[in-house]
Parts: sequence; C-alpha cells; structure tokens
Amino acid sequence: FIAFDFRATTKSEPFSQLLHCLYVYPLIMSLSRKRNLFIRVELRKDDIDIRREPLE
Repeated sequence: FIAFDFRATTKSEPFSQLLHCLYVYPLIMSLSRKRNLFIRVELRKDDIDIRREPLE
C-alpha cells in the first residue's frame, strides 16, 4: 500500500500516470476514548448518490 499525497505535487502531476485511489469519506465516527477510534467504511462504485446502497 502506497499513500499518494496530492498536496506535495504540481497540478499536472496526478494526471501524468494511472492511479487507483481509495477515498474515504467518514460518515460515522465514534470517539469514545482518545485511544479508541472506530470508522465505518462503505465501498461504492461512485459518489453520485450517497443515499444508494454500498457495494456488497
């Protein structure tokens, strides 16, 4: 796994190569304790309609 930092590149750089990116939009976060972090992730085909059911 390689994380790609778009902030460290110029505008044309991200479009010069093919990349598969996983964007995570946290919908629910539970921060019950400082050391415990729970994030629920749903995989989707696209983000056109976020009310649509996620992929199975």
